[in-house]
Amino acid sequence: MSLLSLAGLLLLAHFVVLPAWGQESGTGSNPSDPIQLVTGTVFDKQNVPVEGAVVLLKNRPDDTVLAEDITQPDGRYALTPSELVPQDLFISIKRAHFQEQEVDLGFSASQTLIAGQIVSVPEITLIRKITPAFWIAGIVFAGVLVLIATGVIHNTLAALLGTAIVLGVSYLGEPINEGLFIFYFPRALHYVDWNVIFLIMGMMMVIAVVERTGIFQWMAYMAYRLSGGRTWLLVVILMLITGIASHF
Repeated sequence: MSLLSLAGLLLLAHFVVLPAWGQESGTGSNPSDPIQLVTGTVFDKQNVPVEGAVVLLKNRPDDTVLAEDITQPDGRYALTPSELVPQDLFISIKRAHFQEQEVDLGFSASQTLIAGQIVSVPEITLIRKITPAFWIAGIVFAGVLVLIATGVIHNTLAALLGTAIVLGVSYLGEPINEGLFIFYFPRALHYVDWNVIFLIMGMMMVIAVVERTGIFQWMAYMAYRLSGGRTWLLVVILMLITGIASHF
C-alpha cells in the first residue's frame, strides 16, 4: 500500500507540480512569443532622474492608452502593450511641477514592436514649471527658518507648523487649482532620511547620559583656564574642542 501511495505521489508531481514550476521559473514559456517593450529614461534639466512620472503609450489619432507605467527612482520606465496593430504611436509624460511632454515614436515603432523587437526611446528631459505651489513652499520654508532663528516658538513646533501648512495647501488647494499642489503625506515620508533621524536620536541619548557626568562643564572650565581670559584664544580652543568632539 505504501508503494502504491509513493507511485501516486510521483505521478502527481510529474504531471502537476513540475509543469507549474516550469511556468513560474520561465522554463515553460514559449521563446517564440514576440517581446513588445518600449523603454527609456526621464531626467530633469539638472540631469537628475525623475521618479513618479506617469508615462503613457498612446496611438494617433484616437489617443487610446495602450500601456502605462510610472518611472522608477533611476528614471527608467517600461511599457508593454498587450495588443498592437500598425499605427502611429507616441509617448505622453506627466508629473506634478513639470510641463507635460509628448514624444512621437512614429509608425515604424508599432512595426518594430509587432516584429518582436524592443523600442528604445532616447532620453527625455522634463522642464520644470513655476506654479503658485513653488512660491508657497518657498515662503513657508523661509518662515520656518525665521521662527527657528528667532526662537519665537519651539523648533519642533515651528517645523510641524510648516509641515501642516504645506500639506494643508496640497490637500485643500489642489481641487481648486492644480498649481497649488506641493506633495501628499506619503510622498513627504519618501523625503525623510531615516538614517539621519536615528543617528541624531542616538547621539542625543548618548549626550544626555554623558552630560550627567559633568564633563562638559569641566571642559568649559579648562578652556577658559587655558585661554587666560583672552577671547580670541578661547574661541580657538572651543572650536578645536567642538571639532574633535563632533567626530565621536
